Formats: sequence, C-alpha cells, structure tokens
Amino acid sequence: MADEQDRGGTVLVVTRTKDRPVLLRRAMESVLGQTRGDWIHAIVNDGGDPVPVDLLAAELEGRYRGRLRVFHHPTPLGMQNASNVAIRATDSEYVTIHDDDDSWEPAFLEQAAGRLEQAGPGSLVQGVVTHTQWIFEEIDAHGRVVELYRREFPAPETIRLADVAGENRFPPIAFLYRRQAHEAIGYFNEEFSVLGDWDFNLRFLSRFEIAVVPEKLAKWHWRHQGGATAYGNSCTAGVSEHKEKEARLFNHYLRQDLENGRPGLGHLMNTARPLVQLSHQMAELRGRVEQAAGSAAGTLSHAEHLHRITRDLARVWGAKEWVRRGTAIVRERRAQAAEAPPAARDLRGELQRAVESLKPGDVLSLDVFDTALLRVLRQPKDLFAWIEPEAQAALGRPGYPFAQARAAAERVARDRHEKDGCEDVTLAQIHAVLAEMAGADAAAAARTMELEIAAERRLGYANPLILEACRAARGRGVRVVFVSDMYLPAETIRGLLELNGYEAPEVFVSCEAGKTKHSGGLFEVVLRALDLAPARMLHVGDHPESDDGRPSRMGIRTLLLDRRDYGPAPLADQHAALTGTGRLEVMSSLFTGLARRRSILRGTAGDIWDRLGYEVAGPMACALARWMAERSREEGVRRLFFLARDGYLLEKVFAMCAQRWGLGAEAVYMYSSRRLLNLARIERLDEAAFHFLLTADPFLRVRDFLERIGLSAEELEADARREGFAGLDEVITTREGYFRTPAQRDGMRRLLAGREAWILERAGRERETLLGYFGDIGLAAGPVAVVDLGWQASSVRSVQDLLRRAAPEFALRGYYFGTWRAAEAAVADGCLLEAFFCYLGQPERRAGLLAECVELLEHLFTAPHATVTGLERTGGGWRPVCGERETTAEQRENLERVAAGAMDFTADWLKIETGLTTHPAPMGYLESVLERVLRHPTRAEAEAIGALPHRDSFGGRAPWRHLAKVPSSAQAVLRPSSVREAYARAYWKPGFLAQLGPTERGMLGSS
Repeated sequence: MADEQDRGGTVLVVTRTKDRPVLLRRAMESVLGQTRGDWIHAIVNDGGDPVPVDLLAAELEGRYRGRLRVFHHPTPLGMQNASNVAIRATDSEYVTIHDDDDSWEPAFLEQAAGRLEQAGPGSLVQGVVTHTQWIFEEIDAHGRVVELYRREFPAPETIRLADVAGENRFPPIAFLYRRQAHEAIGYFNEEFSVLGDWDFNLRFLSRFEIAVVPEKLAKWHWRHQGGATAYGNSCTAGVSEHKEKEARLFNHYLRQDLENGRPGLGHLMNTARPLVQLSHQMAELRGRVEQAAGSAAGTLSHAEHLHRITRDLARVWGAKEWVRRGTAIVRERRAQAAEAPPAARDLRGELQRAVESLKPGDVLSLDVFDTALLRVLRQPKDLFAWIEPEAQAALGRPGYPFAQARAAAERVARDRHEKDGCEDVTLAQIHAVLAEMAGADAAAAARTMELEIAAERRLGYANPLILEACRAARGRGVRVVFVSDMYLPAETIRGLLELNGYEAPEVFVSCEAGKTKHSGGLFEVVLRALDLAPARMLHVGDHPESDDGRPSRMGIRTLLLDRRDYGPAPLADQHAALTGTGRLEVMSSLFTGLARRRSILRGTAGDIWDRLGYEVAGPMACALARWMAERSREEGVRRLFFLARDGYLLEKVFAMCAQRWGLGAEAVYMYSSRRLLNLARIERLDEAAFHFLLTADPFLRVRDFLERIGLSAEELEADARREGFAGLDEVITTREGYFRTPAQRDGMRRLLAGREAWILERAGRERETLLGYFGDIGLAAGPVAVVDLGWQASSVRSVQDLLRRAAPEFALRGYYFGTWRAAEAAVADGCLLEAFFCYLGQPERRAGLLAECVELLEHLFTAPHATVTGLERTGGGWRPVCGERETTAEQRENLERVAAGAMDFTADWLKIETGLTTHPAPMGYLESVLERVLRHPTRAEAEAIGALPHRDSFGGRAPWRHLAKVPSSAQAVLRPSSVREAYARAYWKPGFLAQLGPTERGMLGSS
C-alpha cells in the first residue's frame, strides 16, 4: 500500500504494531482525531498478521483521505528498524512516534508542531515534548480496554541533557521533532531495542534543544496482565529486556568515552544514573518515613484514646464502651437485614400502561433487535465471531479474521452507498464487500450470508416482555408493526419474528426503504404507508436517538427501553475479569448470553442456588467437559472415571455432552475418597503410610485420627493416655492443619504403630474389595483417565499405585479443573496430569481465585450421598458405605437446586453447541463469574452459602466447620473475641467479611 501513494506531508506519524488490532484501532482514531490535518500516518506492521491491519486500513480509508501508508514486514525487523523504514520511505518536515498502544489529545499535533514552527527551522530548538498523562489499563474478558486509574507523570519544565543522561524523562508519544535532525545524529538504533528511544533522545540532546509544551496532550498507556501475549507492555512485560538493554546502552557510551580518551556522554550517564536511582530511593524512603510518622502519631493518639477509655471504664465498670459497641453491632446487623437491593424498573408495568393508553386504530411500533428479539450472546456483534470458523471454511481462508472483516465490510459498504443517497445497506451489499476484501467470489459471499442468517435463527429468542405487550395490543384492536434500522431483508426479519412467536408480523426495514429511523425517514415511510397521524403511534425501542429522540421530535409517542432493565445482570457481568488477551472469547459471550436469557425468562435475581447452578457450576462443568472431550479424543482415552464426590455432577454433564456430540468415550461415576483409596494402598507401615495416617487436618481430636480408619477410640483410650494425651477429645491440630507440638505427632505415630497388625489386615481386606470394584467397573491399565475437580491430585496417585500391581509401568492419566503446585508429587510418580483452568498453581491469578474458597466450589459439584468410607458388593453391583452427613435437609435441597440449574445450563448450551467447535475456551467468563462469587458476594449470598458445613478430614466423622458463619449479635456483643475466632475458622474470608458491619470489621483488627 505504501508504494501506491505519494510520500509527503508536514508531519509524519509513525506507528509500530504487531498483532494488536484492538489497540491499533485506538491509535488510528487518535491520529484521525487531531485538530491539525496536514499529517501522514505510516503504520509499520513488524512481522504480524497483515490481514487485520489491512482490514482496519480499508475500513477507515474514507476518513484518512489518502494520508495513510502501511508497510508490512514478513519477519520482524525490530521496533527501531520499523521506525526507520517509515521515516526513510516518506517525506515530511516533522516526525513523531505514536506507538499502537498510546494515544493523544486532539490538540497534540497542533500545539507541538506549532511550537516548532514558532522557533523556526534554524533554531537550536529542533524538538518539543508535551506533558503526559500516565494511564494504567487492562483488557477485559470481552476484548475491551478498561482504564483502571491514572498517575501523575513527572511534568518537566525544561529538558536537560544531564537529566536525560540519568533517566529517560519522556515517552515517545510525547515527542515531536524536525526531520532534519536525522542528518546530524542519524536514525534510531535497533541495537538498543526497547530503549532505542532513550538512545535517540541522548543523541538528539547532544546536538539540539527540546522545548516543552506544558499541557497534558500525550497519553502513555501501561498494561500489566498482557504478559507474554501481544498485548503486553514492554515496560511491564519486558522488564528483563529493559535491564539488559540499559546495561548495553550505558556500556556503549562509556566505551566511546574510553576510545576518545576524554569524559563525554558515557561518563555523564554513568554518573547521573546512580544519582537518579538514589533520588528515587530517597523519595520512597521519605514517603515511608512520612507514613511511619503518621502511623506513630496515630499510635500515640490511639494510646491516649486507650488511656481515656481505660479511665472511663474504670469509672463506669466498662459499661459505656460495651453498650456503645453492642448498640452499633445490633444497629448495623438490623440495617443489613433490612437493606433491599435498588428497586428495579417495572418495565412490564410501563409497557402494560402504555398499551392500555392505545385505542383501536392506533399503532404500536416495535423496534426489532435488542427489543422484540434478543440474541443469546453478550453483544450483537459477537454473532460474527460465532460463525467465524464456518465462514473461514466458506471463504476458503483458514485463519482469516472474519469477525473483524465482517464489521469492516459493513462500514465500507455504508461509506460507498451513502454517496448514492441511500441511508442504509443490505446484507448482500455487505457480504459482497467482504468477499472482495477476502479475495473470494460471489458464491462464497452467498455462503457467508446464509451462515449469518442461519445464526440469527439459531441464536435469537423473543423478549417475553415485548411479546406479551404485542399480544395485549392486538387484543385491544391495536395494529402492531415492526420498524428496524437493519441490513437484513424484511422477509428474513419476518421469518425470525414468526419463529419466535410473533404472529403475522408487519415489517418495515431501512435497507429496503433506503431510509432509517435515525434520520426519521423510515418513520415517514411507515406513517405514509399506514395513513397515520404521528400522535396515534407509540414506538418502543432501545436506541436513545433512533427510538426516542428522533420520533419524539416528529410527534410520535415513545417508550425508551434499556436492555439492562429486561432482567438481573449476569453474575459474570457484575465483575468482569481482566484477562489481558485482547481477544473476544465468543464462548464467554454465549455463556453470558445464556445467563441473561435465564434471568429474563425466569427472573432469578433472588434465587441464589439456581444462579449458582446455572451461572457457575453449569458453565464450569461444560467448559471442562468440552476440554476433556478434545483431550480424550486426541489422546485416545476411551473411558473416563469421575471420582466421588466432586465428580458426580461432572460425570452427568460429560455424559450429556458425549451423547450430544457422538463421542466414543464412556463416562463412569466411581465411588472413591481419600480414605478409601489411600488406606487400601498400605502394605506396610512405612513413611508413605504414616504420611497418610498422620494427615493433620484442622482441629482434629485424638479420637478422629483413630476412628477415621475404623479403630475403636474407646478401646485405645488407655494407650492414648500413656502416650501423653489428655484424653480422646483433646484437640491436637491447629486451624492451619498442623500438629500443635512435635511430641503429639510422635505420640500419635506410636499409638498407630501399636496397631500395625490390625491396620495391615484392614488395609488388605479393603484393597481386595477395591480391586474387585475396579474390575467390575472396567478400571484397568489401558486407555483410561480419572477425572476430579482437582487440587493436589492425591487420588490419581493412589489409583495408579493400585493399578500398577498388575501393570508396573502403567502411567494413569488425570483430568482436572485445577491443580495446586503440590500435585507435582503425582507428576513425579509418573502420573499424566492435565488441568483445564490452572495447572500446578499456574497461572497464579486463576489459582489465587480458586484458593479463595475451593470448599465452596466442592459443594456446588458434590454428590447427594455423604463421603464414601467403604464399599459393599450387592447382588447386582456395588453399594457405597458412607460416613455422617454434614449438611441439613434444607441445605441438601438447596444443593439439589444447584445441580438442577447446572443441568439446565448444560441442556440449553447443547442446543447451540451441537458439536465440538473450535472456539477458544471461555476463560474470561469463568474468571469473571468466579471473581464475582468468591470475592464479591452480596450479604445475602454470603449468609446463605456461608452456612454450608465442610469437613477437612477423611473418614466422615471428624469435626466440621461452616464456610463463613458469623456469630449472632448477642455473641458478638457479649464476647467480642467470638468474631475474631469465627473469622479465623472461616474457610471463605470474603464471604465472612461481607456479613459484617463497620464495627465488627474493626473488631477483627489485624486479623
């Protein structure tokens, strides 16, 4: 493209890019938005995919008006060489580097170039910088750039060589200079890569001055979570490279000084750099000192306050403070209980009243998309991403960015046809442009067009509120018409409406009328066709201008909708995760759309358990099932064994998916538990056996260690006392899961060793039973895998050890949702572990998210039976022997609603995901919904979920604790330490805190 256009312009803007279309679009808009227009924009695609860049160029071609040059490098030349290519290939008076992830205020070029023009070409001032806004941002799960916060970037009054020698004082986005400077100092040096701009600035200041425009016109954007992806920021993701290049830069100039035999720039740099670093350290130290001083002052004030309180308490026997705190706790608890969510808009009532205001002969006009019809996707444009794999095949272009091309083609088609006086375009015109962009023929355009229409049929559903209003209006003798600004043909829209329950729809569409609602022209067409006065029409839609502002000014009555009022927001939309990938995950969009449809159709805002099933457990299980289907097919696994109890729901979901997709893999629910598998492994009391027998779960008593493997605690009470224990009910482990003292661990080891014969005999019997069970369910060395929700993978090690009795070299495969780093032990033992969401604790952000409360997640997937402590052969198979239940009947009923919600989600999803598609996994959705539930629960959610019990120990009889249950108001008032103790014992800290008011939070102190 660069060779086809002339070279000149007053200002050359150079943008270096590689596979970052989301950010590149923003950079292009930044340049196009400048108030000064005599520029050339040179985009250098340094080794990235050329198609997305060319699509953006084609889409924005009309706005560039010949001022865009695009250079494609098949292989990367480096960021500094990329700049040099653009500079050498063009002519201009000024040059500026605008990286693809940065941006400008509209007046940047006008102010910066104006300052140099004021100085004149013969001046020593050959460059100018503006002040900078430092913006921190991330990319969310939907591919959107989300600004997090801004910081003050040092705003220099002057630019001095001595200062820049010690530290690069301004980013490239803030700098504009005269091209003639290159004649004196050369071009950018790729040797210094990410620090090439610092090197250039040093050489520039060695010969010229740089003026300062004291306005924040440059925006320097930083991201942290992009990591190793294309969307990482070199200042954050490339720290090690920065350090390496800094050393090379400083050594380079110091060597020059040594060769010249006199101090120069290298000496200045190596002197200034330590001073700059010392200055930063002193500033940081000063901040800490000030903070410490403030803390000390606060401590002194607190001490004085405590002294006064102590004096007062001594006078009134503590009553005053006790009453104050108690009153505050009770008041806050009552306020929380009475607190109601913000009142939702009564959209049904508004529609009903609006329809009742219509008389026979009046007309109800309904917008179609996002009003009468909704899509099971988060955003309408996500439909293009949904059909992308099929569209790529239709175009004969594997890997072609169809979704981006489809959006670009629509804009290009509109630009072309607006010149002909047509206000809208047809789907055929859009796909003709798309085929042209993709180098495909008319037949391919017809195929992609049909794919899009088929997706509209498949993904659309009726808005129940509008369908109800439509039927009510017709029942009153009111004529109903559908009016849409849309590229789809009227016949297609009629078919979609009829498919979703709207009878005999009368449709007016902009692409056929050549007029839009937005301009008012389509409303005029409708009014003429119906021979209707504007006042006799009520129009309902969701666009502020097209459906409200414009028709209102024409005298048409309107009712403006907001799709947020259709139903409760999906949990995943209430706290979107920042994934840093810059890529739209269409499966995440579908999961979100399904959740929204559920809430619209059923109004599930207050049903915590149904939402946990439909929006959390169901999506987790389906995403895992999809991944396991891919892995098992690739690895030839024929049978998957889902371990009790967490595998109960997972097995049901996978079985549904396998049947729907025609998979050859069989799903088997397998009774198992830590106790069942590990006790059967014991053939001698070696260190491995004692490692299991002495597992120190939180708050275990002496009797728990004995009874969990079947020993009679009462029979061993005397032996226990001889080992130094105070009694069978003495608690000998801490809340962190350690023995309170080494002596207690040694004593328990001796106590168990004294029953060696009994333990080995019991283990042998259970091993024989377990191997018989394995044989009957078909678990043997071969193309099999075990499946569990996850964490340490101890079960797969146990199963592998038992199977290796018959096949010593067998390596058992394990599929998990997530595993901790502790699962490395299973890998070391030869197990073939794979995990979907996080593997061995990586990535840390996902592992940290799960670690907020894995116990909560286990409840969502658990079986309806209690923990399995043994197996019994029955006439027709096997029956589990179960331990005590922790949950109440009401809690079990709630968890059954979770399972039902999850199965509903699976059924709904499989109606759309009829086969294994190639769409990326919905990591963004899962991160977002888990972030919302685990870290940001509402008080009502925390109260209900926090009451669930959990038992850490195996065996089914040890003490259990609630996930996050706060003491009653009376307990908190009478014994303040009860709040701290309950918090320490809680598994789910965010859930516990969500139930507290400010007073009780303050009582927690540093805990």
